[in-house]
Amino acid sequence: MSTSLVGERLRALALSRSDEPALIDGSAVTTWAELHAMADAVAADIAPGDVVPFEAPASGASIARLLGVLRALGVAAPLSPGPTPSERSAALEVLRADELPGGAAVIVMTSGTTGRPKGVAHAEATFEASASAWRAVLPRATGWVLALGLGHVAGLGVVWRALADGVPVRMVAGNDTVGLLEALRDPAMSHVSVVPAQLVRLLDLVEDAPPPPNLRAIPLGGGTIPEALVRRAVEAGWPVVPTYGLS
Repeated sequence: MSTSLVGERLRALALSRSDEPALIDGSAVTTWAELHAMADAVAADIAPGDVVPFEAPASGASIARLLGVLRALGVAAPLSPGPTPSERSAALEVLRADELPGGAAVIVMTSGTTGRPKGVAHAEATFEASASAWRAVLPRATGWVLALGLGHVAGLGVVWRALADGVPVRMVAGNDTVGLLEALRDPAMSHVSVVPAQLVRLLDLVEDAPPPPNLRAIPLGGGTIPEALVRRAVEAGWPVVPTYGLS
């Protein structure tokens, strides 16, 4: 079947690293071969060009659904988890709009500046270029912690970069600061993307102690980044890298 660049990369990892961990969610481990099979099962029900909205927390099921939609050359529309009925209805109305650009692989919902939801369409090449650029400037990753849902461009970026490096993704709920710190202490995890509120909670939890020694880079974004927060983190030794998102 025709597939995407991400689909081809996942297939290659399933062949070359079949029994190695791809996803870690608590005590549950999904190998590259298993993730490939999960994505294939999703792809079987999707036709090229289908727009597929789905709630997308930081979970293995969300990643498999994203990869399956892309593998089938559909258009993934990951939504932040737990939308109200009116929010979901508004998002679906946007996703049905005829004016959505052709060639999109992922549509990220954003409130923009008016509060009315907008669909920001991204080609697969956009995330490929972003992953390539970040991999060129960040220290080499051995594993990514995913603490943001896939309705967030930073969460999507984690998936693309992990696939490009062939390293595992360890998932944790974004509001679980204790769980996030535990994930960051996993020696296999070297990178994490967070938003400012998450970083504040982490620094408060550890009382500005140094980060785990395995942690090599913390892309920080998702909104206004207070200069004082960056200074606080850097002074404590946390390897923060301010970012600007795709949406």
